[in-house]
Amino acid sequence: MESLAFHPSDEWFVMAGRLEAGNWNVGAFGREDGKLRFSLNTSCRLTRVLFSEDGRTLFLAGGVSQDAPDGEGKFRPYGRIGRWRLENS
Repeated sequence: MESLAFHPSDEWFVMAGRLEAGNWNVGAFGREDGKLRFSLNTSCRLTRVLFSEDGRTLFLAGGVSQDAPDGEGKFRPYGRIGRWRLENS
């Protein structure tokens, strides 16, 4: 995992990173019990995770494989930003 963010309620947190093995690369855990609350597989390497001030939106930033430049020396777009609306957060 490469990024960690606590929900504004301070009751749970999210860890995110690159999927090496398993089924998800974003996991939310209870602060007190450490139990998995939810997980996501975004199919990209995540380097930053943060919550909106009100805690109702989770933002995930990262990228997919950059590959080699094309014949003109340009790389294809590889950055990603995801926005997840949270219910009952």
